[in-house]
Amino acid sequence: FTSSNYNISVQPQMHFDASFLDGADQANNPANGSAVSTWGDRSGQSTNYDASQSNASEQPTFVVSGDDKYVSFDGGDDLDLANSISRSSTQAFTIIQVGNDYSSTSIYYAAPNIDNSYGSIQVGVYSNGYIYVRTQTLATGKDYSALNMFTITRNGSNTVEAFRDGNSSEGTVNSLDTFLFNNIGRSGGTRTNGNIYEAILFDQLLSTTDLNTINSYLANKYSGLPTLTTWT
Repeated sequence: FTSSNYNISVQPQMHFDASFLDGADQANNPANGSAVSTWGDRSGQSTNYDASQSNASEQPTFVVSGDDKYVSFDGGDDLDLANSISRSSTQAFTIIQVGNDYSSTSIYYAAPNIDNSYGSIQVGVYSNGYIYVRTQTLATGKDYSALNMFTITRNGSNTVEAFRDGNSSEGTVNSLDTFLFNNIGRSGGTRTNGNIYEAILFDQLLSTTDLNTINSYLANKYSGLPTLTTWT
């Protein structure tokens, strides 16, 4: 993360940051309240992972709030990635996202989305506050209406674990499924009703050193985040 001199050992596969909506230059950001037709990936990968939506009625909104920028999804919006990443059984990944849902009863997904015909990882309050990994229950009674850092990992043994605000585990399940990262804001037919500030996807399980560097980067950037617990 060169603008703040936070250095990690691996390159993200995807990195969506609302501070750089086109993925390149803050000076190109649109006005507050503008519809978002494209959210540019700033990972630096040669593959184009930019996310876009041509249907105006399904475009989220760019919001400026003080020093923060985020993309607001109203429950009917989503952005499709130009190319997808597939992670099959035993293939690890790490997703880190800053955002929140609108209320304790609205739905909020990690993005880039883990998508399939149904189920997948559903982050936030969904049907009595459950977090699902496909049809398995990872956690219950969760409320993500406050700004948070949400992390999802899968290791080489297929253990999927969710964490909130650093190394605070929300629960684990074992999933052999193939996860397809191809969308921001949608899981099957259900869509995010909340705000996404930043989302980073890695195609491996990050080291504790790298996770703590990202902790520092995000805590310094977003004053509304709670204290992030240290990864050990």
